[in-house]
Amino acid sequence: MIRCAICDDDISFGERIGEHIEKLSIVHNFNTSAVVLPEPKKLLSTCSLYDIFFLDIEFIDVNGIDIAKQIFNVNKDAIIILITNHEKYVYESIEINVFRFLPKDRFDLLFERYFTAAIKKYLQIQPQYLVLEDRTEVIKLLFDDILYAEKSSKNIMIYTFNGTYHKRTTIKEFFEELHSERFLIIDRGLIVNINNIKLVKSDLIELKNGQKIYISRRKITEVKTKISEYWRSNN
Repeated sequence: MIRCAICDDDISFGERIGEHIEKLSIVHNFNTSAVVLPEPKKLLSTCSLYDIFFLDIEFIDVNGIDIAKQIFNVNKDAIIILITNHEKYVYESIEINVFRFLPKDRFDLLFERYFTAAIKKYLQIQPQYLVLEDRTEVIKLLFDDILYAEKSSKNIMIYTFNGTYHKRTTIKEFFEELHSERFLIIDRGLIVNINNIKLVKSDLIELKNGQKIYISRRKITEVKTKISEYWRSNN
């Protein structure tokens, strides 16, 4: 879950941001939550709980630049988007390394672009992993290590550079748990990690460890297109 905090003393505008986050998360299949906190003090007392921040700049007794600085003191990886119509703050916001500066009068034009970029940055800087747990052990399995996963009876077999693991779940539930654009369903019961693909030829995928798996013939065009788009956008 990617947690978003909205701090704007114009509550209706804050709620508008929240509505856009909810709609875009559905469209792009982002797993997010959003909360509107009109009071900066309330935000600062709970800022460690959030990942992405949408901050107005002008409040009665403080400004968004100062709020951003205090957030960075708590979370150096915070992704902060400042929202205002006062462009005099642009240079100062650049100096403290906020993620984006969004003019309110261009909100509808720019919000989707900035929000999806913020999500992408969050996913890039967070170490993503899967937790596998049974009666005797708990394993933290990094996404980067996963080659592919395959349905086997009532389990999912997870093949990595270092070994094979299993999880009792369905292919649909497992794919939803991964929730990362790097993973792609290439057959009814087969998920591949695009980052660990070496080449694609016809219906064959060769992985970085030399292993070969096959794409469902009915999905060849779709799978090749998605792999190509992912490689281009993450080059």
